[in-house]
Amino acid sequence: MKHLHVTIYGPLCATCNLLFRRAIEVLEAMKVPYDIEKVEDPDVILAHGYLITPVLVINQQVISQGEIPFFDRLQKDIEEILKKESSI
Repeated sequence: MKHLHVTIYGPLCATCNLLFRRAIEVLEAMKVPYDIEKVEDPDVILAHGYLITPVLVINQQVISQGEIPFFDRLQKDIEEILKKESSI
């Protein structure tokens, strides 16, 4: 199974922390190998062009911005990434 690189962009806030926990919860439930990082530096976030946070990026694809996706939606998005990348 493909290894996923997950990045959460957002300052230290409750919404960003919730997205971080939700991403881990979904990935663990799916038993997908992953690494996850949290980028909280406003200069780095702005350098990537993100004005609205939190931003969830998986394998360089923006999955959500300014929202916390529900468990099912996030799981579906991850499945689609895995499917797309396995066909490459």
